[in-house]
Amino acid sequence: MELTLENPAILQRCLRCLQDLSATAFVEATPRGLYFQALDDAKVSMAQIEIKSSGLRNYKFEVPGNKFSFGLPLKAINGMLSCMGTHDTLLISMSKPFDVLHMHNANAKDERKVSGTWELKLSDVDDERMGMPLVDYSAELLMPSDLLRQVVSSYTDSTSLMVVVNGAERWVEFTPGGQKLNSDGSEGPKKGTTRLRSNPDAADGVVIRRSPATPLRVNLACQFLTAFSKANQVAARVRMFLHPEVPTRVRYEMDETVQKITGFLQFFLAPQATAATETGSMS
Repeated sequence: MELTLENPAILQRCLRCLQDLSATAFVEATPRGLYFQALDDAKVSMAQIEIKSSGLRNYKFEVPGNKFSFGLPLKAINGMLSCMGTHDTLLISMSKPFDVLHMHNANAKDERKVSGTWELKLSDVDDERMGMPLVDYSAELLMPSDLLRQVVSSYTDSTSLMVVVNGAERWVEFTPGGQKLNSDGSEGPKKGTTRLRSNPDAADGVVIRRSPATPLRVNLACQFLTAFSKANQVAARVRMFLHPEVPTRVRYEMDETVQKITGFLQFFLAPQATAATETGSMS
């Protein structure tokens, strides 16, 4: 397998988000491209990256069975990719027995970055690609990824965040739940609700693309939402799909004309328990 990656910094930004969930990513390579998957230990959240072969220059895949999978150590790969800039060209190759990843930074254009060759030992995996069932989500939001990052980052002292979508009145609310405790056992200052008005004509605002007849409420773990929102460096806009009984989906599309990669980064997060419900999982 061989490929040329023209913007390795984007791949690192994606993989850093996976590293917040797990130390190792499951990777599956096929003629259609590359698929990455990571779950947290409790299987409450999952991250997926899919990079299409059509968006990879010089993609060659000649493997019996038309697919193979391996475990990718995220800390190590992110350390190597941090040596590369957005304008560098990264050559990646693997050969039998597919247990070592070879990478070469062909033309480091930023003098602060490193030009060189790396080899990364891969691990065997027993995992399989985890497909998510098709869901008719109750609500869909579209917003600038920087806006989601700004809102979620203001509630890092909270353990949960209630997302309320009111389609009739055209607004979305983010309300913090429990507060993290200080070192002396006391709660920190509570922060208020953030309400965003839906405005399809505002490029910097939220748009409610779909909503139920009555207000929708979904309680989500703030820890994972904060990790997901770091993908604002991957794509300019983000879509959120919400349903009270199934995992919320947060999706960032990668545009080849901008990121030089065709594909997506998406996250799933099971709803958190409230007084009337139980915490869900990815399984």
